[in-house]
Amino acid sequence: MISQKATLATVAKFAKDYADATKSGNTTFTLTKNELVGAVDKIGEMVSIKGSYDDDLKWMDGSNLATGRIVEEYFRAIAKASLYEGADKEGPKVNVPEFIPYEKCAYSYPLQRVKFKSSTQGDALASACVNEAAFADLIAGESQEISDQRSIYKFNIKKAALANVIAKARAATNAANMVETIKDPSVMTADEAETLITNLKIYAKKIKFANEGNNLANCLIGGMKDVKPRLVVKVGVLDNLDKLAKAGAFHDEYFDLTQRYDIDEVDDFGSDTKAIALVLDPRSVKVKPWLDRTYSYVNGDGDFMSTVNHYGVTIFTSLYTPFHVYTLA
Repeated sequence: MISQKATLATVAKFAKDYADATKSGNTTFTLTKNELVGAVDKIGEMVSIKGSYDDDLKWMDGSNLATGRIVEEYFRAIAKASLYEGADKEGPKVNVPEFIPYEKCAYSYPLQRVKFKSSTQGDALASACVNEAAFADLIAGESQEISDQRSIYKFNIKKAALANVIAKARAATNAANMVETIKDPSVMTADEAETLITNLKIYAKKIKFANEGNNLANCLIGGMKDVKPRLVVKVGVLDNLDKLAKAGAFHDEYFDLTQRYDIDEVDDFGSDTKAIALVLDPRSVKVKPWLDRTYSYVNGDGDFMSTVNHYGVTIFTSLYTPFHVYTLA
């Protein structure tokens, strides 16, 4: 017998009928038996695809608070100069002090401590595995649980801290200096994108000099001569600007903001759904642990082992460093 010729259409139809969607990704296990022996059909492989729970805002990790838990920020102001009024008037002032002025102290208070816990029961896991390699992989995954819990929570706590800064900037009396409403970069023209990029570069230069009104305390602060500003931007913003930069009249190297900023991309700014970018001093927002302690113990009667991590932080927010928020209307 001569077989029929295959065509693309017949191959596609066969594949569609053969690849039964109900046979894969099914959360129900159906027991089947071998037709000849009658033994239960075995699972051939156990698979677990591991993703990343990394904390992508490592620069926000602050120093450990070994004793006190409150962070106090003080700030020395710049004294106003006075005109010299001649020896007769200035001489009597020799014993009159002129103390250096200070701004109001600001306080960051500790948050409630949290607990991360993971328990394992060896025999229960072993009986679920098809072989020793699968058992080792499963144990390794469970050992990673505490680390993954901490990482994803820390990352989201940091995004919430940035959202808090943005909310403070929006509510400040000098919000006009710190919050800038812009068009969504996905619908900008090349000229509008060029203007935004230019403004970002100019702002990075401006805050290297002493400036006023760009901070939550609305006062005169020193410039960031020795510190590179941080640009935290929502995913997609830089890609859209890059696309417009390539379509526009200006060169690719002009788009490069890394000479002016250290840049981080985030999936969101926590609870703030309008903010798309934030410029800040990397020293201005820190998550400072005052408790980070891990215990591991075995419960012989219950035949299980637990690992517990106790974690507590104070989120430090500076009032005396520059912030600039780029937000949608």
